[in-house]
Amino acid sequence: MKKLKQKVSLHLDADVVRWLKESGPGYHDKANGLLRTEMLRLNKPKAKRKGTLADFLLASPLRGTGIEVKRLSGHLRKVDL
Repeated sequence: MKKLKQKVSLHLDADVVRWLKESGPGYHDKANGLLRTEMLRLNKPKAKRKGTLADFLLASPLRGTGIEVKRLSGHLRKVDL
């Protein structure tokens, strides 16, 4: 099934139009495909960031082990109690 097309008027740089037309007939479809690819890339849901080991250790203290974990200037440090 063909997607519904909408006629628009765009002002593009001359070198961009020349590049599109160099590929021959169908440059409108090429431009549409390039725009669609970029649209999908930008609208792609971002993957949930999995926490680092440091985040896990800082959020879940090692209870009962006598070890405390602290973050100092982006680095982890083990502090014995």
